[in-house]
Amino acid sequence: MLAKLNSKKILQYLLFLGFAVLFLWLAGRNISFEEQLNYAKQAHLWPLAMIFVIGITTLFVRAMRWEMLIDPMGQRVDLVNTWLAIMIGYLVNLATPRLGEVARCAVLSKYEGIPADKLAGTMVAERAFDFLCLVILLFLTYVVEYEAVNMYINENVFQPIINNTTIPNVLMGVGALVMLIAVFLFFRKRSQGSENKLAKIARNIIDGILSIRKLKNPSYFIGTTVIIWIFYWFMTYMGFLAFDGLLHQPPGTGLSVLTIGSLGYVIPTPQGAGAFQYFVTETLSNMYGVPEGLAFTYSNVSWITQTLILAIGGFFGLIYIPFWNNKKKKRNV
Repeated sequence: MLAKLNSKKILQYLLFLGFAVLFLWLAGRNISFEEQLNYAKQAHLWPLAMIFVIGITTLFVRAMRWEMLIDPMGQRVDLVNTWLAIMIGYLVNLATPRLGEVARCAVLSKYEGIPADKLAGTMVAERAFDFLCLVILLFLTYVVEYEAVNMYINENVFQPIINNTTIPNVLMGVGALVMLIAVFLFFRKRSQGSENKLAKIARNIIDGILSIRKLKNPSYFIGTTVIIWIFYWFMTYMGFLAFDGLLHQPPGTGLSVLTIGSLGYVIPTPQGAGAFQYFVTETLSNMYGVPEGLAFTYSNVSWITQTLILAIGGFFGLIYIPFWNNKKKKRNV
């Protein structure tokens, strides 16, 4: 059974890795390695260093927010332990996507003595609220960057549909739709007698969002969430300062890149690899007229910087958390 489970996980990971390679190829298929290298050599390091500092700070704010979700259980946790557990969780996510939440709950459970299954409930609330924030960001981006977004949709969605509306294409589209409906009905029939997974996910999201009413200070929770996303936007915009060709981009461009780039992390690839680069490159090049080579290089530098934040922070957490707790024990003796 274990061998079967492991083989399933390996196949799943290889599939996700395949998605990453596909998206990465789609994003950079028209760009030579020499062109990417040339843009990368021109990058300024000080904004990337600032991104690193802001990224670690953002993880600390996330720890403050998680602490608020744990508080209604009647459990007081050490903020440093919470911060270190979050960083360890993100490190685990780099190697095994979607297991980081389990890891950080296990780490905090070990050092704070809170049952891991109770901590797992807070993950539902946190992820639900992050999902809500992404939806709000999509709406905000559409309002703030209305002209750029509408032009992109018109040129890349509506116009191709109009230009390719022929009888054979319509018949192919209808055929594909019929096949999708047939597949949906087949799987729905097979899953009868069990709870609908999509309905369960939707209910968990709603329950997670509504759970903030139980917090002692919901406005503080919302405030820390706003700060987290402002920091994410600032990190995105600081990345523009690393490249001379992006210095003229206004803050609204950073909002679009943050929002659409975040969709890349929704796609199940390791740390959003490939999908993030594709969405960011597409946004910068086709919505804002940035040279494709520069857009792709920015997306790679941005992804590498963010991944290094999580990797270095995670390894620091692994090394420091036992030391911190031993020191804490000595202080309490």
